[in-house]
Amino acid sequence: MTLDVKLWRVASERLETIDAASLDYEERLEDWICKEIEILNGELLVIGRQVSVAGGAIDLLAVDQEANLVIIELKRDKTPRDVVAQALDYAACIKDFGLEDIENATQDHLQKSFEEAFSEKFDRELPESVNGHHRILIVASSLDSITQRILRYLADTHGVDINAATFTYFKSEQGEFVVRSFLLSEDVVRSTSNKRRRYATEDELREMAVEHGVADLWDVAISKFSDIIDKKNRSMSTLWFSRKINDSNRAVMSLFPQESSASRGLAVN
Repeated sequence: MTLDVKLWRVASERLETIDAASLDYEERLEDWICKEIEILNGELLVIGRQVSVAGGAIDLLAVDQEANLVIIELKRDKTPRDVVAQALDYAACIKDFGLEDIENATQDHLQKSFEEAFSEKFDRELPESVNGHHRILIVASSLDSITQRILRYLADTHGVDINAATFTYFKSEQGEFVVRSFLLSEDVVRSTSNKRRRYATEDELREMAVEHGVADLWDVAISKFSDIIDKKNRSMSTLWFSRKINDSNRAVMSLFPQESSASRGLAVN
């Protein structure tokens, strides 16, 4: 099924059809979303553009009001499999982003601290835990049936928090118009993914350390840093300590049990 959007102008008692126009505007679209995120989702804050990660450069990186990361990737001229694979690769790259990574992206893009930008946007304090969850939004001028099928499978069958938004462009004597459509209901996608995710407990994170042969090092790290800093944050696979530095929360040390091993030791950042 292809997404077919039509637009009419009400003129007196008649409806005048406004035909969709062909325009190479995905770079313009990225600019629009970056400057006016409300056209995609008004409950997001863009904190980075062309953010470098191991898999490449994320078009736009945003956060929601729970300080969860949102990858916004434009389809451009990529094939259906390429755009989905790239978006998933970016998600794998940012799943363990800590406060320091988010802070660096925000400083580069907004020239202000993440805490300040977050408070200005959402009128609330920064949550103790950041990036406890992440989601993917693919943006395109049109969406083929293959991409739709892949995205529906990931969202419906595996509970991946992924969706696609299409922007159809119209041009007439009255001006330019852009219409947004979502492939899947945003409420349904979030509800499905929320049922499948939660923060790992400290006991569960320690079990990961046990499985990877670094339980003793884990215990030492937790004990020693807890003597200095009592603010601990968790995601599904990471534990980190943070404190205020220069009026902003910064990650001091992050522990990655799943990336550790008995031969290499405890993975820290």
